[in-house]
Amino acid sequence: MKAEWVAAATFAVGLLAGTPHAASAPYESGGAIRLADSQQQSTDSQQHPSSEQHPSITLRVCNRTSGKVEVASSFIAVGESDWTNKGWTGVESGACEDIFVTTNQTFYARAEVAGDSDSYWGTDIKQCVEYPGPYNFKTSSDDTSCPEGEAAMFTTFKSNGQPVYVWNLNP
Repeated sequence: MKAEWVAAATFAVGLLAGTPHAASAPYESGGAIRLADSQQQSTDSQQHPSSEQHPSITLRVCNRTSGKVEVASSFIAVGESDWTNKGWTGVESGACEDIFVTTNQTFYARAEVAGDSDSYWGTDIKQCVEYPGPYNFKTSSDDTSCPEGEAAMFTTFKSNGQPVYVWNLNP
């Protein structure tokens, strides 16, 4: 697919198809996102949790590939205001794993082929990761750099409040 500049895009909640990307494919530049080969697109920035109470949302990752994947995430935990950044949760081939629970309707995740950080699912926003992991640290919504680790591409997810948000990782 030809690379294109995307200023804003959304995708539906529910069963999402994902395909891995080469490490150099997507990057941020000048407020727009360049996507080289992505089925998922979004450019929303991190948001503060709203004062109204939202129902709990679980991110469930389903690995449809032939090998193990590792998942990193950035989310606001239930009852908290800072972002939790954690990784790496392993998901075996053919399995589904619940990664976290949040009440914030915006959250972020990245998946990598186990042992190969150049093959990943993450399309539109840089978040902090640590290698080799595991890691678990907090950041505020005002943080603009990685206080720990390094920046890596994540996918932005926006939920409409469904209790389980499924992210399918396809080969």
